[in-house]
Amino acid sequence: MAARRTRSRVKEQRPKQGPRARAREEAAAEQKPDERLRRAAFLCFAEGGFHETTVDDICKKAGVSKGAFYWYFESKEQVFVQILEVWAQEVEGEIIKQFHEAFEDQNPVPALLMALGREGRRGRRLLPVWLDALVQSKHHPELKHAMRTFLQRLRRALARVLEPAFAPFYGAHDIETIAGLFLSSFIGSIAQQMADPEHEIYDEHSRTLLITVDHFARLLQQERAPGATP
Repeated sequence: MAARRTRSRVKEQRPKQGPRARAREEAAAEQKPDERLRRAAFLCFAEGGFHETTVDDICKKAGVSKGAFYWYFESKEQVFVQILEVWAQEVEGEIIKQFHEAFEDQNPVPALLMALGREGRRGRRLLPVWLDALVQSKHHPELKHAMRTFLQRLRRALARVLEPAFAPFYGAHDIETIAGLFLSSFIGSIAQQMADPEHEIYDEHSRTLLITVDHFARLLQQERAPGATP
């Protein structure tokens, strides 16, 4: 009698995930559908560009149906508007917290450089998507309005940080203008760093800008000091 052949069944094992991958999956599972869609949309915008990304791409990335997408959002432009609102809240809070703490430090320039470094790393993730959407915003009034509001909030947040140092010398409008110059330098330096990643352009610009502002502030204080030559 022929020996009966037995086939050993080997269970197919899924590759083990690292703790970070598991944490990301668990966090994604706990997110509300609209939060998952926002996160998925940002990833799609970052990978394929704002213009090229479709609602189908976002739904596939988020693992939700198209009907679920339209339950929360009317269009991909509206998703980006909400992304900007979340960014503004986060960046606004971080700017006020980090820069206030830096200004209170006995040696503020190194502390401010650390704060700028942290925001620079965030900016390198956000700026490509933001710039792409900025180009498209001329065709979408809602998107254009969101961009303008986003920048206004950042300028005003920076102005609140700068106010204690510059209020004795400038009015509110001028301080907000100075804040706008800081923001322009921030965005421009990140863009240059992204175009030429081999050089530490962002760090060099940040250091030079802060040293210059510190020097300028000291000159202003000397002019206002009692006994100063008019």
